[in-house]
Amino acid sequence: MIDNSGQRTDRDVYVVHSEPLPCPAYLTWSVAGRFNDLTWLPGVSSFSWEGNIRRFSIGSAHFIERMESESDVGRAYSYSLIDGPVPVRDYLASLRVEAAEGGCVFVMESRSRVAPEMVAEVEQMLKAAYSAAARALRKRVLSLVAAAKT
Repeated sequence: MIDNSGQRTDRDVYVVHSEPLPCPAYLTWSVAGRFNDLTWLPGVSSFSWEGNIRRFSIGSAHFIERMESESDVGRAYSYSLIDGPVPVRDYLASLRVEAAEGGCVFVMESRSRVAPEMVAEVEQMLKAAYSAAARALRKRVLSLVAAAKT
């Protein structure tokens, strides 16, 4: 949106989802910590990777993201959205796995700029996406833990 002075009046949007998992941080990171591997995320119908750019589709939605930073020691990476169906600007997100008592905590968070009339819709969309990713990760990691016990 543009105000009377010709300046955009987009709003800052910050979304975070934090999910405790009863799994070791190293195991959870081994599944979720590769920017070039989204096999743990359900619905990904195509995926390609070149340099620090990944392209993927979920249903009919196509995304292009760029890895901005990565730390295996810190079990975290950040990425920006170059192109996709989400109505945001300056989208920067991070994914990290933190060690915790009895397992770990999976955290996804993002900051972006959004047109004022889209703030609630974008917040809801991102919260739902991050929650779905956390559920999928939980399922995948717990299946690995169960397989290791057999």
